[in-house]
Amino acid sequence: MRTILDSYNRYTVEYNGKRCYSSEVVISDLQGNVKIDFNPTVIVSMSNNPIITAYPTSSQDCTRQAPWAF
Repeated sequence: MRTILDSYNRYTVEYNGKRCYSSEVVISDLQGNVKIDFNPTVIVSMSNNPIITAYPTSSQDCTRQAPWAF
């Protein structure tokens, strides 16, 4: 989770005072063959920054941007 929060590819401000961070993670073997490719998502409260939840997904999941965040 710390790596995603430090090096995210996608960030959105969502409803109910939350932020969403997501980034691609690729795990390869010693020959460079991709073994696992996923996009962990971390949801954080904007009020005092605790992590609300984190979960792996097959694609970036930070797509529910609040209209007032533009």
